[in-house]
Amino acid sequence: MKTFIGRRSWLPAAAAIFTMAWGGNHFTPLLPLYERLGHHSQIEVNLLLATYVAGLAPGLLAAGPVSNRWGRRPTLVIGLIAGLTATVVLSAGLNSELMLCVGRSFAGLSVGVAMSVGSTWVRELTDAAQIDDVDGNAGPKRSSLALTLGFGVGAGVSGAIAQWAPNPTFVPYVVHFGLSSVALVLVFNSPETRRRSRVAVPRGAWTGVGRIIAQPRVLLIIAPIAPWVFGAAGLAYATMPQLMAPQLGSLTVAYAALLTVGTLGAAAVIQPLVSRINAATGGRALLVGFVIMLAGVGSAFANTILLSPLFAGLVALLLGLAYGLCLVAGLIEVQRLASPATLPTVVGLYYSVSYAGFALPVVLSSLAPTVGYPALLAALVGACAVTLATALLATRWTGRNNN
Repeated sequence: MKTFIGRRSWLPAAAAIFTMAWGGNHFTPLLPLYERLGHHSQIEVNLLLATYVAGLAPGLLAAGPVSNRWGRRPTLVIGLIAGLTATVVLSAGLNSELMLCVGRSFAGLSVGVAMSVGSTWVRELTDAAQIDDVDGNAGPKRSSLALTLGFGVGAGVSGAIAQWAPNPTFVPYVVHFGLSSVALVLVFNSPETRRRSRVAVPRGAWTGVGRIIAQPRVLLIIAPIAPWVFGAAGLAYATMPQLMAPQLGSLTVAYAALLTVGTLGAAAVIQPLVSRINAATGGRALLVGFVIMLAGVGSAFANTILLSPLFAGLVALLLGLAYGLCLVAGLIEVQRLASPATLPTVVGLYYSVSYAGFALPVVLSSLAPTVGYPALLAALVGACAVTLATALLATRWTGRNNN
């Protein structure tokens, strides 16, 4: 019997992505809290920000093939359960570096499933219901918006709770546990878009993935820009609050939450406009986003000298616009290149390369005591400029992207 897929069938999958993203990022504004109450060093708390890459990688790369074999819905359920596990472990791990690392790894697994399988499921449910916008990109925009909103709202709510509510290292996790439980119920009632298969990866799928990766536009433009996506996010709401901490006193947590919400709020505002930007620029929204990225990184360097909390907020908005625009534009391009069999794997690879940028705050905080933030950010501006110049030359060589 054919499963009926209505115009709102994508909403539970998007709600699951939102909840899993909430669980992955609401930890970020709590970093100053763990540094102060848990007596962890700045390098240790930044490492916790990046630790969930240990779970993120299998979530991104293995969840796609698993969902090809067993279906999108069961795999997303596994991701939600991983998020619930992370919340339980983290809520009890204030003074244990090991527990925090384990919890962050489970959170990474959950986010990885959301990014690869959740994005694919939303795309398939949208396409099956024949819902689309003028350029056929409603699915990618919905999934990336759900992801960005989850990252931003989760950080804002948990940051506010941690700043002003009692028991700040426990109550934020209670809120996420409740949301995840609701999302789990909703997903159980959602239509499946992938029939079970005896093989996780259909014959020829890996060859198809290899062909996509080998395309000049992927190698020279999309892949070099991708790490800057989450690199911008980490720079905005991990590095900037640490630079401003000496001026903020007891409001460090609230300020970190504010920068996180500002960054991801700007990203959420720009994401629905990506199609229009593509149409206006001949398919060059990714390059437009990276021009904004260079402006944001340059402004971040300027603030290592100004040390202004207000200017840091403007930096966060610029980097948020760049993050949102580059994330969606890149996702649209790789999803357009993929077939149904390669879609989850290609999306997972794209997010894997993008998420490598989240190691940036760890690198900066490790080198800052000897090199200093001004010199490090100046080098970052240079690297960003080289990436943009390479992408512009490659665009001329490969031709414009068909929008």
